[in-house]
Amino acid sequence: MVEHLLKETRRYLEVALALLRGAVASLRANAGLALLSVALAFLLWVFVDESGEARTTRSGLIPNVEVQVQPVNLPQGLALANELPLVRVRGEASIDAWNRFTAEDFRAFVVLTGLSEGRHTVPVRVEARTARGGLRVIEPVPDQIEVTLVPLFVKSVPVEVTVEGSPAQGFTVSGMEFTPQQVTVAGAQDLVTLVSRAVARLDISGAREDTTRFLPLEPQDRLGVLVRGVSLDPGTVSVTVSIGRRDVGRLFPVAARVTGTPAPGYNVVSVGVEPALVELMGTDQELEGVSLLATAPVDITGAQADVVRTVPLELPPGVSARGTGQVTVRVSIQPAQGEATFGVAPQVSGLGPGLRVVSITPQVQVLLTGPLPTLSSLDPSSIAARVDLTGLSAGSHRVGVRVEAPQGLRVVSVTPQMVEVTLAQGP
Repeated sequence: MVEHLLKETRRYLEVALALLRGAVASLRANAGLALLSVALAFLLWVFVDESGEARTTRSGLIPNVEVQVQPVNLPQGLALANELPLVRVRGEASIDAWNRFTAEDFRAFVVLTGLSEGRHTVPVRVEARTARGGLRVIEPVPDQIEVTLVPLFVKSVPVEVTVEGSPAQGFTVSGMEFTPQQVTVAGAQDLVTLVSRAVARLDISGAREDTTRFLPLEPQDRLGVLVRGVSLDPGTVSVTVSIGRRDVGRLFPVAARVTGTPAPGYNVVSVGVEPALVELMGTDQELEGVSLLATAPVDITGAQADVVRTVPLELPPGVSARGTGQVTVRVSIQPAQGEATFGVAPQVSGLGPGLRVVSITPQVQVLLTGPLPTLSSLDPSSIAARVDLTGLSAGSHRVGVRVEAPQGLRVVSVTPQMVEVTLAQGP
């Protein structure tokens, strides 16, 4: 019987050796494929349990989670010498939730009931704050920490509120109030001594109206560094921020709006505005489309002289003008300039003794320029066309004509400029 068993064993060993030699040869020829097979086999082992079914849960140290340990039942009159450490959590949860846990999903604490001043080793407890993924806490790592208790030290520090961000465009912070103005800091003396203020941060990004918020306070030293291991009482501050319009001032030119026309024969020579520039107050958006300011209408219908009016500005919605919001408009009106020709009889002067005028050019054409109203009402007899005969003797002569235009008018030309004059002796 034994001999038979030995023979069978020898035969199995020979078969196994042959298979092993073949496997080694195959591995040498297909090293990459062999490594891939090993990796796939490992993954299969991870997700399949001993019964051959796919795993749905996972256990071990939960990744990327460190939880701050908090004290519970701190003895009266004592304080922690240092901030308590972070611990990791060993747990079990479904595979799909395994990598999605954060420190906020756990509560880690130590119970300090009945402890006295000095150094103590206490157990850490961890509780799950969520049931997501069937989470179950197995233990904290480490499961014990060292705690040092020292006499409690307290002092008061001022509260400061730091405003972060900016209101919506066109708005600004017009005021801020908060309460309390001071809080009490408690803890170990060497830590409390470092604290110089309690700071809250208020984000007002995009704010358009007044807001009130309750904000957590943070103990800081003189350099603005967080001081850990102390407590603040109260730990929050009520902040009310007033948000108002942010008006900006910009200068804009003023354009007078003139309506109507002057009397016939009169023209508008110039239009002036005083002041020529006016500062408008408004938001950036309200002033964005403004290029100039128009006045209320100034009517010059039938005017024959300058028109001066004080009128208000026509302002865009939501915009105000610095000052009275009024300007003075001066419209300068003058007669229109024109030309007219008049026939004028020459008048002689300087005729010598014993001489008489036998004949003279009866009329010269005088072209005058000036205000149309004056030209249209001018009497030709008011135009003087003089011929000076001083020193001339009997006979025919060509003598220049000198024309004097009435006031406000100007002589452009005289046709002819020389007239024929015949002088003779006798009465």
